[in-house]
Amino acid sequence: MLENKHRILIVDDEPGNRQMLRQILMDRYKLSFATDGVGTLEVMSSVRPDIILLDIMMPGMDGYEVCRRLKAAPVTADIPVIFISALTDINKKVNAFNSGGVDYICKPFQKDEVLARVKIHLNLYSLQRELKDSKDKYIWLYESTPVGYFAINKKTEIVEVNLKGADMLGSNKQDLTTQSLSMFVKDEDRKAFNEYIEGIFADNKGSQMRPEIAMSTLKGQDLWVTLEGAAVNSDICLVVLIDITSEKKLANEVHRLQWVLDSSVENVLGKSPAARAICKDIPRVAQSDLSIILLGETGCGKSFIAEFIHTLSNRSRNPFVKVDIGALSEKLIESELFGHEKGAFTGADIRKKGFFEVSSGGTIFLDEIHNIPLYLQSKILTVIDDRKVYPVGSTRAVDVDLRIICASNADIYQLVEQCKFRNDLYYRLNEFPLAIPPLRDRLEDISFYAQKFLNDTRYELGRPLLYMTDDAIEYLMRYEWPGNIRELRNLIKRVVLFCTTDAISIDDISCFLDVANNTADKTRHLSLKEIMERKEIKTIIAAIEEADGNKANAASMLGISYSWLVRRLKRYGIADKDMTHRS
Repeated sequence: MLENKHRILIVDDEPGNRQMLRQILMDRYKLSFATDGVGTLEVMSSVRPDIILLDIMMPGMDGYEVCRRLKAAPVTADIPVIFISALTDINKKVNAFNSGGVDYICKPFQKDEVLARVKIHLNLYSLQRELKDSKDKYIWLYESTPVGYFAINKKTEIVEVNLKGADMLGSNKQDLTTQSLSMFVKDEDRKAFNEYIEGIFADNKGSQMRPEIAMSTLKGQDLWVTLEGAAVNSDICLVVLIDITSEKKLANEVHRLQWVLDSSVENVLGKSPAARAICKDIPRVAQSDLSIILLGETGCGKSFIAEFIHTLSNRSRNPFVKVDIGALSEKLIESELFGHEKGAFTGADIRKKGFFEVSSGGTIFLDEIHNIPLYLQSKILTVIDDRKVYPVGSTRAVDVDLRIICASNADIYQLVEQCKFRNDLYYRLNEFPLAIPPLRDRLEDISFYAQKFLNDTRYELGRPLLYMTDDAIEYLMRYEWPGNIRELRNLIKRVVLFCTTDAISIDDISCFLDVANNTADKTRHLSLKEIMERKEIKTIIAAIEEADGNKANAASMLGISYSWLVRRLKRYGIADKDMTHRS
């Protein structure tokens, strides 16, 4: 099969020479022919040989000129040319080599000589092609790789750089040569960069670590990279810059958004240790579909927190349906929750969707969940387990997709033990319990909420800027707040409504709040700082006792570090033996 054989172009104006070469070569190679220089160039436009046997003495354009033209053209410059001639003049041979020939065959032809010379130069040509292809592939990989390659000296001057590296720095290869790579490194990372390069030259193997370095391009744009390097010799090392700018910006944005989220949660729920503990849990649980039970006294903000969780969740664009179980009529509670079909009972004139169906896709908040009658609790289990609702008067289920958040000011587990609440329903709803502490246990948040409600009410009533005096805040902190946050909000509304000055003082508050018989009144002579310190001591001791004396666990419960807890104990002079006495 000739398809896989090399092609040889034979150029000679004498038919006899062409025929002789045909007989020698035809069994081993594919052959093409031309009779003069012009014909050679025409053949080359359609056929690319692997080698050319070129006669010197031809009419018109001689072999020297043909060879020179072939070597001058990029597409044919690498094709080896072997000259053939009956002339043995040494000057002819020199001219042949000077014009670009690789060898010389004399006439009359000797078969073995022709075959040997052709074979040698075809092998050389094949090796050169393979080497060129490998070089081209290497250059392509070097230039198009997605990382920057920099060859630098000990002064970090750039000796060589690929296209990606130049593009990363906002320049071109020529302009970067002899510039220092360290000049692109930002000041805060220049020491780490220089130490890394010194380490490469020191061990002549390269460093195992991959430092992250902040850089700046010539256009002033931020660039973050990781470094990998290896020494080429004692004077040059190769440094690879991997662009991590997009990952770094994304990480910074995630960090920023997390900070915004944490700050937003804290600005909504308060800044006390108890509030911060809740803040830590809410963003995480909000992103799940876990059922939640909010436990806490009346007025401590359970309804607000339920809606806040919904706002932070993936369901935020869908309904948030609040249902006060205690306010529903016993006769209509089943219909209100599950809906009913037309004619299901007297007065059911139309089909009506229940709260579960209305909240599909979003969140349903069941406040005072302990008031749900036992006979309906099994139907709620069906909603949770099967995601289906059976309206009153219907045997056909309605599919629902919702999240359930419950709230109660009662001890539901105690109701379970008293067989007043189904055990299986309790555990379905209690996938994530969240205890909301009363306001009296969040002393620092009294000032926070007072100012928040003050601003809200001022805008609502159209009042000018108001502020609360320190003694007024201290007065509020001496009250036990049995009605919790709701009571504080209602008080602030009344105070703002009747306040006649820009400053809210004790006199403005005492008209509506009497703390004379309140236990906190015993601290009337204390400063605000002293009151807060007493509360902090009480909170710390209670946490340590709850953790059975384990300070690390107590610190975790309080949302502070162990070292911070130890410093606070030392500041207040509290030793382990003092715990029982002080508490």
